[in-house]
Amino acid sequence: MDCENTDKLLPQGETKNGNVEDLTKKIPSEEENAGNSTFLYISAVTADLLILSVGCGFSWTAPVFPILQSTDPNENPLGRPITPIEESWVASLYCLGAAIGPIFAGKFADRLGRKRTLIIISFPMIISLVILAFAKNIHIYYVTRFVMGITAGSAFNVLPMYLAEISEVRNRGTTGCLMAVFVVLSGLISFLIGPLLSIRLFTIFCCIPLLLFVIFFGLFIPETPLFLIASGKREKAENALIQLRSKHRDQIREEITKIEDSCAKQTSKSDISILFKEKGLRKALVISVILLLSQQLAGINAVMAFLNSIFEAAGSGASTYTSTVVIAVIQIIATIVAASAVEKLGRRLLLLVSTIGSCASLFLLGLYFYLKNSKFYDVTNIYWLPLASLVVYIIAFNVGLSCIPWTITHEIFPSNVQSIASSVASVSCFTASFSVTLCFPILIEMIGMAKCFWLFGTFLATSTLFIYLVVPETKGKTVAEIQVILGNT
Repeated sequence: MDCENTDKLLPQGETKNGNVEDLTKKIPSEEENAGNSTFLYISAVTADLLILSVGCGFSWTAPVFPILQSTDPNENPLGRPITPIEESWVASLYCLGAAIGPIFAGKFADRLGRKRTLIIISFPMIISLVILAFAKNIHIYYVTRFVMGITAGSAFNVLPMYLAEISEVRNRGTTGCLMAVFVVLSGLISFLIGPLLSIRLFTIFCCIPLLLFVIFFGLFIPETPLFLIASGKREKAENALIQLRSKHRDQIREEITKIEDSCAKQTSKSDISILFKEKGLRKALVISVILLLSQQLAGINAVMAFLNSIFEAAGSGASTYTSTVVIAVIQIIATIVAASAVEKLGRRLLLLVSTIGSCASLFLLGLYFYLKNSKFYDVTNIYWLPLASLVVYIIAFNVGLSCIPWTITHEIFPSNVQSIASSVASVSCFTASFSVTLCFPILIEMIGMAKCFWLFGTFLATSTLFIYLVVPETKGKTVAEIQVILGNT
C-alpha cells in the first residue's frame, strides 16, 4: 500500500503518529513557555526603590552645595560658607564608603540571602539621613555621608545580583537596566525638588523611597530561587519561581532542575583565588573591572555632583535650575531607551555607541572652556555649546555605560563566584568614583576645566578600543556559554 494513501484510512484529524490536536496541545508556544513577566517586573521595580534613595545620595550635593555656600545663617545650617575642600570631601566620602561596602556585602548575601541583606543595609542609610537632616557640623556631614556610601556600595553589589537571579535569560538585560532608570530618576528628583526645599526637608524626603522599599520588598517580594536552592530550600524556591514566572508548579520544574544542576556543579567556596585559576574567570574579571572603571573614569559622578558649578562656569546664560532639570529628564529618557533596546541591539553595540558619543561630547565641552578662557575667540556665539555637549554626553552615557557594565558583571560569572567577583568589581568601581569626585575640583584649579574634560575623553577613547577588541556579546547567552566563549578567546 502507498504510504501517501495511508492517511486516508485514518479517522479525520489523525495521522499515523496520533491525533493532530493532541500533538499541538503537547507543544506549548514560545509565549506560553515564557509565562507572564508582570510580577517579575513588579519585583524588580520594588527592589529598585532602594537604588532610588542611593541615587539621591549621589546627586544630593547638586542642590545642597549652593545652600551651603550661602552666607545667610538662616539658610545655611553650617552657619558659614562651605570651603571648596570641604565640598570635595562631602561629595567624595559617599564614594569612599561605596568602595568599602561591597567588601562585606557579598559575604552577607551568600550567608543571609540577597533579600535579607538588601533590607539590612537599608537601615544605616535611614539613620544617617535623619542625622544628616539635623546636622550643623561639617564633621557630621562627613561621617553620615561615609556611612550612606557604605549602603550605596552594598546595594550596587547585591541588587544587580538579586535582579540577575530572579530574571530569565530573555529579560536579564532589561531588569538590569531598570536599576539604572531609578538611578537617573533620583537625579531628576534631586534637581527638581532639592532647590525648592530646605536641606533638612530634602534630606528627610530622601528617606521615603527607603521606607517604602523596606515595607513592600520585605513583605511581598521573594528571595531568589538560586539562593533558596543553594540553601537546601527547594519548596520555597519552587514557590518563589511560581510567583516570579506566574506559572503552575509543573511548568517550573525544568527551570528548578537547571538551577539545582547549576548549584551542584558549583559547590566550591568562593574565595578570591578562584577567580585567577581559570582563563574564562580571569578574563571575565578583567572585563568586569575595566567596564566599571570606564563608567567612573568617564567622569559622570563628578559632572553630576558639580553640575551647577559647571553651568555657572560656562556662563551660557541659561538658567541653572532649568538646565539641570533638562539634563535629568534626558537621563531618564536615554536610560529607558537603553532598557528597551538592550535585548534587541545587544550589549556590545550600545557600549560602543555610548563610549564614542560620550568621548566626542567631552572633547567638545573641553573645547568650549578652552576657547572661553583664551582671548582669541568670543564664545558668545556658541553659548549653546555647553548645554548641547552635556545633553549629548548624558544621552550617550546613559544608553550604555550607565547600566550595561553592571548587567555584564552579573551575567558572566558562575553563581559560586558571583558575590566575590562582583565585590572586587564594585570596590574597583567606587574607588575610582571616590578618586574622580575628590580630585575633580582640585584638578579644575590645577589644570582648568577644559583639560579635565579632555582627560575624561581620553579615558573613554581607550575604553572604546578595549570594548571593540575584548568584550563579547552576552545577549541571550547562559553563564556556561559565556564562560566557554571567554575561555576560548
